[in-house]
Amino acid sequence: MGARAAFVGLATIATGLVVGIGLGWLSWLVMVIGLFALVTGLAVGIVLAAMLVATGRLDARWSPRVIAVLAVLVAWSAMQVIEDRHLTEGVVRAEAARRWRTTEELRAVYQDADDPGLVQLVRAPTEAHLHDDIFSATGGDDLLHRWWYRAQAGVRLAGPWAGSRGLPIGPWGASIWALADNILAVLLALTIVRRLRRRMLPVRP
Repeated sequence: MGARAAFVGLATIATGLVVGIGLGWLSWLVMVIGLFALVTGLAVGIVLAAMLVATGRLDARWSPRVIAVLAVLVAWSAMQVIEDRHLTEGVVRAEAARRWRTTEELRAVYQDADDPGLVQLVRAPTEAHLHDDIFSATGGDDLLHRWWYRAQAGVRLAGPWAGSRGLPIGPWGASIWALADNILAVLLALTIVRRLRRRMLPVRP
């Protein structure tokens, strides 16, 4: 791979990373099913097409496909890392709220369940308990096992992290949806690149 192709690849993959992180943080507030494929596909496709134009590599055949796949996978992975942080934070805050409601001594010390002191108090034991739950349910505690643990609830349809509606299709159904989501994002990105190539490359006899 030449310097131009490497530049195109790195710029597009960096775009996927930024999009994945952004969607991950956004998912705490709101998530709509299909949003990942739409936003990631558009962003990766537009940036990849722009980079191909800027570097004069519109005639490239295989590199754009590989780059699009890598960028989408990076975006999806980054989003899962952030969503795993949401899982931990959600469990910690739920435990803080439970203890605040059920323990009179804590209500006397802390103003409400979101008090930073109370959240910090319950964080370590709650995270340790979550680790044990994940390990017991999946046999591991790395990023993949933690995703599988979250996938047991199925696929999120819409709404914020706390109280969002979901489709209870289990981890295997969630795996199929994740694969489809990534494939749709790649196809959308490549469609944008293909249309740009048809418009800008000279017609060959």
